Amino acid sequence: MGFRNVRIGSITTVGDIAGPFSPDAQRYGKDFSISLHSHSAGSPWSGTIQVERSTDNGVSWTVVSIDAAGTPAIYTSAVEVNGSEPALGMEYRARATGAITNQCDVVFAQ
Repeated sequence: MGFRNVRIGSITTVGDIAGPFSPDAQRYGKDFSISLHSHSAGSPWSGTIQVERSTDNGVSWTVVSIDAAGTPAIYTSAVEVNGSEPALGMEYRARATGAITNQCDVVFAQ
């Protein structure tokens, strides 16, 4: 299997969206990661960003659960999250839902 690392975009204000990203289980395997990191060293981002998933080509989006208990994938500082998506056609994105300080770059890797 190959590997791809895709910088999806940057988030700087409430409502900004980075994505979508579609994991490709057939070409790259089902595992992937989403990294929310600061654009420049010494200027960490802060705010509220949630990772969302669409099962209908981006018509509707729901917050991703990070565990069996249903804990939502909502973050307030730099993080790298690992996921697994065996189904084809799913899409992921990151969306700012609270005030953002400094710039957050979003990278999806698979």
